[in-house]
Amino acid sequence: MNYISVTELGKRHGCSGIAMNRILARYGLQYKQNGAWILTKEGAKYSKVKTPEFPDSIILWNENTLYDAHMRKPMMASIIGITI
Repeated sequence: MNYISVTELGKRHGCSGIAMNRILARYGLQYKQNGAWILTKEGAKYSKVKTPEFPDSIILWNENTLYDAHMRKPMMASIIGITI
């Protein structure tokens, strides 16, 4: 399984890393707390943490994250306007 940065995941879906973070949050895979992105239980299924020292952790995402999450919430992609 290949893991990539949120920036790379965004590029593959035609948006910025900032926009991709928001999309991942809308899918319920992460949320923002005190300026840092925190994985949800569901998000942990699609990611791994590169550096475990909070708050400097870097979340890497399975390159199929949006496709897999989309299968669970199929209307989301059309609502947020991305191509899966």
